[in-house]
Amino acid sequence: MLNTQNRLKKSQDFQKVFKKGSGCSLGSFRIKALDKKNAMPTRIGFIVSNKCDKRSAKRNSVKRLMRAETLGLISELKSGYDVVVSFQSKIEAPLPKEKIKNELRELYRKAVILK
Repeated sequence: MLNTQNRLKKSQDFQKVFKKGSGCSLGSFRIKALDKKNAMPTRIGFIVSNKCDKRSAKRNSVKRLMRAETLGLISELKSGYDVVVSFQSKIEAPLPKEKIKNELRELYRKAVILK
């Protein structure tokens, strides 16, 4: 689980990232990042749409996987960013953890957030 200081929680923070942040996508994932230009820790929020699956249990399991894989990368991320990661495609039955980890790492690298 991500630390409280690394979580993006408030709706207004998500909206600020969507309005002012720059974005890119890779595979099933999309990212929006906003550089706050300060030394605060990077905060990350995760979104899985109802379009991916109607069942909240499936959507929450995808979010848990994304959080777990991001937790392993949190020490490699630059500080001072607000980031929103969203999952864009239909949820497959067995989600391959290695695929998620590789796609998230590449996505963070593509968004120039990875050190």
